[in-house]
Amino acid sequence: MHPLLLPNSLAIDVDLVGLVKGARYFQTTTGAPALANPGYQFSAFVQADPANIASANLQLPNGSLQGLPMDFGDAPSLEDQLADVASLIAAYPNGTYTVKVATVHDGNQDFVVTFPQQGGFPTAPAFSDPAALLAVDPGAAATVRWASLGGTALDYARVQIINALDKGVFNTPEPGRPGALDGTTTSTDIPAGTLSPGETYTVILTYARVVASGTGYAPSIAARASATAAVLKTTGAVIDVQQVGMVAGAFYSQGTSGAPVAENPAYQFLVFVDSQNQGVVDGSLKLPGGTVQPLTPSLPDPPELAVGFASAAALSAAYPAGNYELTLNTVHNGPQKFPLALPSGDYPAAPVFLEPAMFAAVNPAASLTVTWSPFAGGTHSDFVQFEVTTPSDDPVVQSPQPGRPGALDGTAVTFTIPAGALDGGTMYFARVLHGKAQLGSSNGSSLVTGHFSQTRIPLKTTGPSSDPVLTIAQVGEFQFKLHATGVTGRNYLIQGTSSLAEPVQWLPLVNYQGSTAGFEFTDGVVHAQQYYRVRSLN
Repeated sequence: MHPLLLPNSLAIDVDLVGLVKGARYFQTTTGAPALANPGYQFSAFVQADPANIASANLQLPNGSLQGLPMDFGDAPSLEDQLADVASLIAAYPNGTYTVKVATVHDGNQDFVVTFPQQGGFPTAPAFSDPAALLAVDPGAAATVRWASLGGTALDYARVQIINALDKGVFNTPEPGRPGALDGTTTSTDIPAGTLSPGETYTVILTYARVVASGTGYAPSIAARASATAAVLKTTGAVIDVQQVGMVAGAFYSQGTSGAPVAENPAYQFLVFVDSQNQGVVDGSLKLPGGTVQPLTPSLPDPPELAVGFASAAALSAAYPAGNYELTLNTVHNGPQKFPLALPSGDYPAAPVFLEPAMFAAVNPAASLTVTWSPFAGGTHSDFVQFEVTTPSDDPVVQSPQPGRPGALDGTAVTFTIPAGALDGGTMYFARVLHGKAQLGSSNGSSLVTGHFSQTRIPLKTTGPSSDPVLTIAQVGEFQFKLHATGVTGRNYLIQGTSSLAEPVQWLPLVNYQGSTAGFEFTDGVVHAQQYYRVRSLN
């Protein structure tokens, strides 16, 4: 959905404020969880976009103030570990706490939470098979399992995985967010590629019971929790760079009738890096003539290079065939140099989708086999890639990249989109790419160079649309009412930004769930202009 240009909105800067008293455990590969040392912890946190928070402080029941640090640009939080329950109660007694937050848009806000008399902590969570956590295949999906927590849907559970640098690499959703775990859950899935080979992590399972709610302009809670940590290790050797590529491509568009036509720009020179663990810091490309060109930062993705040209001749003049050298500075493997040779030769002919009219009305509930013209002169040494993307280029369905298991070679002419992979009533783009590639390897990474031609075609699915619709009405001199629709039961997020200059900083405004009546939200005005968008969360 395209953003709407409007007078500004006043963001709600704080999502949730929480105070937690907890017991800490550690579980080895054998036996039950044992109390850690120190065994108890007090936590205070402000769940918010850090850019919207100037500072935060915690006022204890005795009136003293403690700052909530914002380390490394994170939202404000405090964690204090104590040896025993007596020390915990002495430092953080039961009573009334006030979290004082200075926000960017909403001014100074107080959240008042009263901890009731001390009760027992929940039973220590226990991983079902801690030994299995010591040999996790990072290339496959993994499931972390635990014994029943004995809780309810009103309780809260969370799984975190932290690397050796104390950086979180996996988190289940925070409380109140779509997909958050509750006290009845006993497992969560870690998607393939989330973890890096040959690394040691800490996995933490937290189970919390809310014991009080506070006051403030956003939700605030007090909770008692127990958390168990265990060691998680992945198999294989640490490789920060899985694949690098340097290719020159021709780009075409095809309608539901007629032949493909050149896009604008018609040609692009591309350098891409595949790093599944954010292990690449920066990089540069040395051209055949000796000129060194830096890659463009693309956080959180690896750096890249993409330059467009109106003609093949203009591309060849700027990036001629010859020997290049890509230098990448990595987190675990240090500086890495990759020799890349861009071959001479022509671009493949534009791929042509056969039966293009069928893309105007695709039934998302049924599988769809897409057929395209044969790759002229294509062999098993060449490659074909197919994908379906959103209009903003987010991949929805795609065949594996060259050199990966299941990748299509130069003889492939079909791909089947599985039933249910696409939403109803939604616009997509289908793309097919024919490539003449040279494959190699260096430093344990695969290399791809060559020329390709790609054709894309619009694809529209039938049925009810899951795309939310956002409408706006002015209800006061400085207020606007937003009305958002969506599929009943599906979760959505309204975001806003005052600028579309890259990199765009979309700020969360409010979550809502689709319903027949829709959702209404009133926003204030502080900027000269504001953009809005709605995103589906599931």
